[in-house]
Amino acid sequence: MELDVWQLQKIIKAAAKEAVSEYAISKDPVIDEITETQAIRLGFGRRWLAHQCATGALTWKRAGVHRNSPKVYSLKKLKELKDGIDPLLKSLIRKSTELNIPTNVKMMIYGQAGMGKSTVALSAPKPLLLDFDNGVKRMNMAHLENIDTVQVTSWNDVQLVLQEDLSVYQTIVVDAIGKMMDFIITYKCGTRQPSIRDWGGINAEFSWMTRTLSSLKKHIIFVAHRDTRKEGDDTVFIPALREKSYNSIVTELDLLGYLEMKSERGVQRRTITFDPTSRNDGKNTCNLPSVMEVPTILDKNGNPTTKNDFISTRIIAPYLTMLQSKKAEQEAYNKVLSDITGCLELVADAASANDFIAHIDDFNHVGSSKMKASMMLAAKAKELGLIFNKETKTYS
Repeated sequence: MELDVWQLQKIIKAAAKEAVSEYAISKDPVIDEITETQAIRLGFGRRWLAHQCATGALTWKRAGVHRNSPKVYSLKKLKELKDGIDPLLKSLIRKSTELNIPTNVKMMIYGQAGMGKSTVALSAPKPLLLDFDNGVKRMNMAHLENIDTVQVTSWNDVQLVLQEDLSVYQTIVVDAIGKMMDFIITYKCGTRQPSIRDWGGINAEFSWMTRTLSSLKKHIIFVAHRDTRKEGDDTVFIPALREKSYNSIVTELDLLGYLEMKSERGVQRRTITFDPTSRNDGKNTCNLPSVMEVPTILDKNGNPTTKNDFISTRIIAPYLTMLQSKKAEQEAYNKVLSDITGCLELVADAASANDFIAHIDDFNHVGSSKMKASMMLAAKAKELGLIFNKETKTYS
């Protein structure tokens, strides 16, 4: 590649400016904020930086308001992590009670037009609606009461709102995800049809959106229209989304629900199916019922008859209760194992081993803790050289 004199001068000036900045940073302890490029040139590896951020030991912010502005780190924090004992070496392996289990639900609701998908989505706790589909005009205004909405007119609106303080919201509703893809395509391609070369950038923007939403630590609800997929002679209902985008996002979902109207004995019932069936895609990692009835919350005149809280009370609340129950069970299991371990430390001969066997049922066993106690005793007996008599079930 040939460079003219003007281009060469521009490159030299940029490199010199960067070098002077890095030298000043390395010599002046007062300067604390450095860009990612400067950090790498000062010896902090790119993969090392990514590792520290992924595990929560290091954070960064943007140097400007645009999402493509350089990442900025604290030089003091970088040096503490690099020069001291890396705390991540201690925290990468964790006990079951130390695991960070997310309590936020990420789900997608899809179905035919007019099924009330948006209304159901807004039944989540404290939602912020990102309206890509201009769907608010089709909703009952009673369901929009106390609901903050972003009426998206361009992809720049999304980039800006995701930089705002969203701490008051517990849920982000994206309605509809297929229309969101259209905004991304327009952002990348303008009015022309996307070419094969464009899809790399389009998919990258889509991935950025899903990653950013996940990083907010909130419930995320995607609303999608219904499409079909042929599987032999069968027709399967699926969300209306480009296949590659759908495949990438469905792996991150906790729930995928198909909303439809069913007629049973002349009575119309609206249901949502989370389990995958031969006629619809689904996903149910929250152990919810396979099919749930969605209550009618309007009378024949369109007036609300009850609170719109289906997702809050029937999905998220039971899920959080299940997580809390699992946590309590794990804590109880760990406690009984701690008690067992303490008693095993007193086992020093055949008599004390047999005494342990006689009182093994005295522990408040949880799950497989009794079997674990037997295995731990066998290991201790082997260490002491004791022999187990299968007939008398005692050690000697």
